[in-house]
Amino acid sequence: MKQPVRSLNEVLFDMFANETMLKPQENKNLWAIYEGIQRLDPIGLTWTTVTARKKHECIRGHEIKEGDVYCKHNVGGWGSDWKFCVGCMAMLLYFWKVDELPLSMFTHWNYEEGRPVRVKDEK
Repeated sequence: MKQPVRSLNEVLFDMFANETMLKPQENKNLWAIYEGIQRLDPIGLTWTTVTARKKHECIRGHEIKEGDVYCKHNVGGWGSDWKFCVGCMAMLLYFWKVDELPLSMFTHWNYEEGRPVRVKDEK
């Protein structure tokens, strides 16, 4: 039986540690990337999410397919951005402990409602 909700931290962990057993590009996982990036970079100056228009390669060598969401770290001029697949981005967000940063919008994924929710007030 599935738990009715899963925390930001649980989803991020599964996205990199169990990525072969789940589909990281599904909304029930992607919300954690969006929430984590928003907590890490509220103004959006250094991190962005992009939907790939062509095939790319992650900075760690993973394939990013056309239509996949991936994350960019803006490090300088045109074309110098670092690309991270959502699995690698989930790993970074997990180890940077974004779940301990101030809340942006959501804390958990609710399986019964099929959407991210705020379960409790956080910092």
